[in-house]
Amino acid sequence: KTPKSKTPKILYFGKDRPERTILLIAGTHGNEPAGSIYLTDQSIIGKIKDCAKNCNIKIIVIPKVNEQGFILNKRKVPDPIPWDLNRAYPKKGDQGVRKIINTYLPLINQAQLVVDLHEAKGFRKITKGTKGSGIYSNEYGNSSTIVQKMIQNVNNIIDNQDHCFVTDNLKAIPGSLRYYCTEHEIPYILVETTVIEPIETRFTKLDNIITTLLSTFA
Repeated sequence: KTPKSKTPKILYFGKDRPERTILLIAGTHGNEPAGSIYLTDQSIIGKIKDCAKNCNIKIIVIPKVNEQGFILNKRKVPDPIPWDLNRAYPKKGDQGVRKIINTYLPLINQAQLVVDLHEAKGFRKITKGTKGSGIYSNEYGNSSTIVQKMIQNVNNIIDNQDHCFVTDNLKAIPGSLRYYCTEHEIPYILVETTVIEPIETRFTKLDNIITTLLSTFA
């Protein structure tokens, strides 16, 4: 029996009236688990909590936005008719919004930066058909500057130069979170690890990337 999709768990850290609000989201595609595993690790949660407390920012974390897909290791939300969450964000003029998305869309709208954790096959540096091992911004706010710092720092811990992270001007796909943020001029960063690497390797790289993000607000 196909499980019904559920409202995602949302974690809040920091003050109610912060200088800025950061949204970290993972698990959009259930078969891309590294981000969800990372954002549910208690040591990482502690690091995020400390940053929010000490830096006068609010950090909102949605670690498994597609929790049922994560449980089943399926890309799409496993409703009776499966659907791709990252093709269902409303475009300007759309009338309907999927129930799951509607529960946290106001959080996206209030954020000064959205960081979206995904995974892809391959390494973009050597295979242009993939987004894997890439970090991409929509160039609003200081997102591009943060991306450059992320790439510089994470590449310092990577021995194989073919596996280094790169950035690029990606075309936003209608219905994706990136497309929504771009339409609404919300600074956005897409982080794509490489799913064929060991989970420990992806975790280490994500930790470096998110630590760099948090350090920009210190």
